[in-house]
Amino acid sequence: MRNIVILATLLASVAAYDRTDASKCTKDKADIFFLLDSSDSTSQLFEKQKIFVNKMLDSLEIEYGKVHIGIATFSDSFYLNLDLTFDVSYLKKFLGRLNPMGGSTKIGSALKSLLADGFRSHRARRTATKIAIVLTDGQSSDNPIAAAKALMAKNIKVFAVGDTYMNNQVDLRMIASRPTGYYVFNLNSNGLIGSIKNAVQCISPKTDCSALHNINLQFLIDTPSYSQKTSLKLINFVAETSAMLKETNAEFALGVNFGVMGQQDIAPNYHTDMALKTMSGFHFYKQVGMIDSFLRYLAKGRLDRNQRTLLIIFIDESAEPLKELRDRIERIKLKYKGLFSFFIITFGPSVNRHVARSMASNLSFYFHIPDVRYMEVSHEDFVNLLCGSSASYSNKYSK
Repeated sequence: MRNIVILATLLASVAAYDRTDASKCTKDKADIFFLLDSSDSTSQLFEKQKIFVNKMLDSLEIEYGKVHIGIATFSDSFYLNLDLTFDVSYLKKFLGRLNPMGGSTKIGSALKSLLADGFRSHRARRTATKIAIVLTDGQSSDNPIAAAKALMAKNIKVFAVGDTYMNNQVDLRMIASRPTGYYVFNLNSNGLIGSIKNAVQCISPKTDCSALHNINLQFLIDTPSYSQKTSLKLINFVAETSAMLKETNAEFALGVNFGVMGQQDIAPNYHTDMALKTMSGFHFYKQVGMIDSFLRYLAKGRLDRNQRTLLIIFIDESAEPLKELRDRIERIKLKYKGLFSFFIITFGPSVNRHVARSMASNLSFYFHIPDVRYMEVSHEDFVNLLCGSSASYSNKYSK
């Protein structure tokens, strides 16, 4: 496992909920650039891109002080055709006169120029949400990863919209923000306009972690299953998540537990600062049984029965240990009658599909990631997911 993006599919699975629940979104001002692919490979696609942009102009709330739109095209070169404006009539007239340039598809160069010339132009607003909607056939002739990362480092959200018949969807995943299931679209998908519109409006939802009040939040990471490099990335991800949760001022207990040599005494209910401090000193060795030991710890009733507990378990296990894990979880849930909720994330092709489906139907939250190849998801996205999941858990068991 080479990257910490093991959560990309997990987050993508809740994207539909985020898109449809507009009450959880903030309709703040936004600077949006449409970046159209006008290379040789998209001669027929270019008109479809223009139709899509026209429909988006009709659906967005474009006016002074709210949504402002800019248009750029690229192939071998990048052109900032129209800087940010709120004049819809002019946008439509300009778009109608736009023609493809021809040439190769240099997505990386185009993204770099969009950051320098578009989002840093004198019309860009410092306090506006920054969004790039890239329309392309997905086949880049240069490497777009560094340029995409530079945009995301400036908190610019990147949507990638590809053609139905594109040959290389991996390029779209590389340039899109995370989770990719939320930011990667197909140009011919039904409901595309509505999905993009809602996603744009929900681009910066307010993080409400009030549902974490009085919840014992426990991260369990089966580090012996991973390489030391991957383990360290996971630890860093959990540390950043924990620090962000702390900033929300939600009142919760936090535990971070690893399968490591010398960590025999599982210690839940760390104070957040203690958890972060403890994480920085861990070294990783091959040692099995951390998940099993922790569940036995819970089964012995050592945790406060008056405090709800949400367990977030990262595990890479073969079919039989996974079955044992599922059975033990079911016994704990039955014994404690709703005091525990489990958020299980499993990895790798060895996981038994039947057991996985069983876990999906019986656990509060379960996701399986068969292939770990893509870039990392942000801890901000995971916090939003976590707080939303905790709200569902809170509503379910507080009645």
